Amino acid sequence: KDVDAAFAAYDRNANGVVSRKEFRDSTRALAGFRGDAAAVFKALEGRDRGTQGRVTKRDFKKLKVVHEEQASAKKKLKAAEDAVRKVLADDSLQVEPLWHESQAGTVSYAGAMT
Repeated sequence: KDVDAAFAAYDRNANGVVSRKEFRDSTRALAGFRGDAAAVFKALEGRDRGTQGRVTKRDFKKLKVVHEEQASAKKKLKAAEDAVRKVLADDSLQVEPLWHESQAGTVSYAGAMT
């Protein structure tokens, strides 16, 4: 969604910053949110003098970047999972043994065999 609209929804008193209470109350109102609102706020809150304990729109935009990176990572993970499942489902693959057991009962690394 639009960052400006989301920020405006959190900035309930429209003063241009989101307080800890505004953030907590707005996050609790989100359907399906199961995260730690206090931890998210702490990660976002301003570090500059005068902005501690508040989240500015610039700070809030970090959420969009994190969300986009997470979505990208999920797509890559899904593609990797699909590739592994495809390989595992291919019965024509030949798997070379890692270990060799001789008739005498000794076990050796198969890569060492010539």
